[in-house]
Amino acid sequence: MKKMKFQKKQKPFKKCPRCGNKCLINQEKCEECGLVFSKLQFASNKAAKKKLLHFDRDYVIFTNRLPADVSKVKLWLYFLLLGWFGGHFYYVGKYIKGLLMSLGFVYLIVGTIFNEQIVAANATLLYIPISIYALSWIVTFSCLLSKRFKVPIYFDESLLQAEKDSAREEYGRVSQEIKQENDKLKRNKKNDKKNVAGGKTLMENSDASTDSNKERASLAQNSNETEKAAQNKHKKAHNKTKNTKVGDKK
Repeated sequence: MKKMKFQKKQKPFKKCPRCGNKCLINQEKCEECGLVFSKLQFASNKAAKKKLLHFDRDYVIFTNRLPADVSKVKLWLYFLLLGWFGGHFYYVGKYIKGLLMSLGFVYLIVGTIFNEQIVAANATLLYIPISIYALSWIVTFSCLLSKRFKVPIYFDESLLQAEKDSAREEYGRVSQEIKQENDKLKRNKKNDKKNVAGGKTLMENSDASTDSNKERASLAQNSNETEKAAQNKHKKAHNKTKNTKVGDKK
């Protein structure tokens, strides 16, 4: 019995990382926000962090696709080792959420130290903030597992310009190679035409030489025939003279 192989069906849609609109897999641009998906490969988290530090959120996109300058291993290490302090948020540039996690961690320490005093005053002041803090850690953990943890990115203009320059250089190099190939083809065609013309002249010369050889052979044959005829006439005349001399002697 052959084993049945089950293949995962590819989703026909993908979500836009900027607006969350459903787009086709082969779609190049989002219809809602106008984001060009090919530019995502030039996205930078470092540039986004610089803009967020200056409270500039223009053209900053939060997406679950990790850019090249964000390591998945480092993100998990920051979460597991410094997650209670918000280290993973600081790593990707979510400074406000990181600050809230840090304050929650400090409040947790204060609550453990002054537990009796806070409970005596009001127990809700202790349990509600700590429960919210723990719930946020659990939600972040689930987002990391399901690959829904969003990271701020920004399109680095230097990378785009470098890519454009390399594309121009590649286009120039390819066009130069095509031009050289066309020049070679033209030269080969010219050489072929010259060779064909030379072959024709050689054929004509050979035909002319064969005709001249035939004429020479015919002339030689005619001269041989005339010589033979002259020799035959000379022999006949010589025989007649002999016969006349013999008759006179008798």
